[in-house]
Amino acid sequence: MGAAADPPAARERDRRLREELTAGPVELIRLTERRGAFRRFKDVLARDECAWRRFHRLSGERRLGPARAWLAEEGCRPRLPVGGDG
Repeated sequence: MGAAADPPAARERDRRLREELTAGPVELIRLTERRGAFRRFKDVLARDECAWRRFHRLSGERRLGPARAWLAEEGCRPRLPVGGDG
């Protein structure tokens, strides 16, 4: 099994992540240049369900932004539903 099943290893990993995440700008740049930086970021997010959902909502909005801008430039507007349920 991996580090997730080993509480001492998990605690040590968490300690290192805390140190890295509270580092100054130069250290943060170094952290993001290493392999697996995004994976570590996602691991930290996954521990907090609210943060995980917020990240994915913002990420999705960021992906949709350029498409919405293009559609607006082309004159497309969203249609609002008219009437009741059926």
